[in-house]
Amino acid sequence: MPAPDAISDLPQRIIDALRIEVEWTVHEPDGFGLGFVAGELGVWLATRDDDRLSALHIEVRVARHVPDGPDVRKFCETRNHYGLVGRWVHDAATATVSLVADLPSFNADGPEAGLVEVWAEYVAHMIATAESAAFRSLPQLGMGGQKALTLVGGQRRKPSDRFVNRLADIVELGKDAEAAEEVMELLRQTPPVVHGRAGSSWLISHESPVIALRCLDGEVISIFAAQHPTFGWGIMIAAGQDPEKLWLDDDPELIASLNRTAVQRGGLAPGSWTQGQHVEHRMFISNTLLRAAGSPQTAHFAVSEFVTETAVQLRRSRITVEQETPALVRPAWPDDDRADVLARRDPFNDGIDNPDVAIYLDLFGRGCGITQRSFELWESRLTDDDRTDPRVAGFTKFVRARNTG
Repeated sequence: MPAPDAISDLPQRIIDALRIEVEWTVHEPDGFGLGFVAGELGVWLATRDDDRLSALHIEVRVARHVPDGPDVRKFCETRNHYGLVGRWVHDAATATVSLVADLPSFNADGPEAGLVEVWAEYVAHMIATAESAAFRSLPQLGMGGQKALTLVGGQRRKPSDRFVNRLADIVELGKDAEAAEEVMELLRQTPPVVHGRAGSSWLISHESPVIALRCLDGEVISIFAAQHPTFGWGIMIAAGQDPEKLWLDDDPELIASLNRTAVQRGGLAPGSWTQGQHVEHRMFISNTLLRAAGSPQTAHFAVSEFVTETAVQLRRSRITVEQETPALVRPAWPDDDRADVLARRDPFNDGIDNPDVAIYLDLFGRGCGITQRSFELWESRLTDDDRTDPRVAGFTKFVRARNTG
């Protein structure tokens, strides 16, 4: 039974807020969810209900054909440790890596309805993060897989700069702590109230500049203004264990499992598990997300919601899930076979900041930095049919002519 009065069309409201054209959306026939493509990658939005809550599930598919092993675990853990939004999850059963988040849905008539713009901005953050990774060929170079190019109606979309450029906007708004400190002051005046679903007996303390919530069972949540090494100022929610009551081992395999099972449980997980002083669940709320709320008061409400869901996630980390259970809701999209061919033929991009690389304009006119190593790796994965494609042949000729002077 769905949560009472939950916004049934929340995925569509978010798509509307992001101004996604109808021709680039995909509707599931049974009404389970909505998908769309804003650049190269597929984004899936769905609501998942039980008798306690309604959750908005978000998946941005980043890579396919990713072998299980230390490379993908290191890739996901590094990005979860310094993550902006969501969590990087590798589903070994489908060899797929996606950026995933589960946010609370809310009542149509409640104060939460004002958070639609915040949730839409959160999705935009996820799109920008994932599209940047795909453009820099991180699925191919960092995971040994292939970028998850997604087609709609058999067509490939020209990437939209308005999402990729959002990363620069986040950096710009993150230059000073004003927005974060403004909301932190409201949180000090009215600290978050952790709901009963996260257990009872939570104690609140102000250890300036940190607001700390401590549970007698050993859970600890810290809330503070923080400066992300890339994206600047925002608010960090870090949830972990009392050092005297540890129940989670400091184990990279465990961290990967926690991020995967957070999806499998179908609950709420706004951030990612990573290694801090001990294993902890982190969520960084950028100044851009705080500003998207429209007012410090609404941002205060949003942060309080995130704190509650982080507490629930921490409590549920004590529950195990069978690893064979599929981790992703949408690992496959229509026309994946054709998309695989197109993605394989796209040259790898090592970045355009390296002065010693060849610069090549890709299919969409974007500058790509090509090294000898990335060229050889790309060429080694081509099929005979790929090599007869005019773009593939032209690029191969370009690189070889440059290398021979």
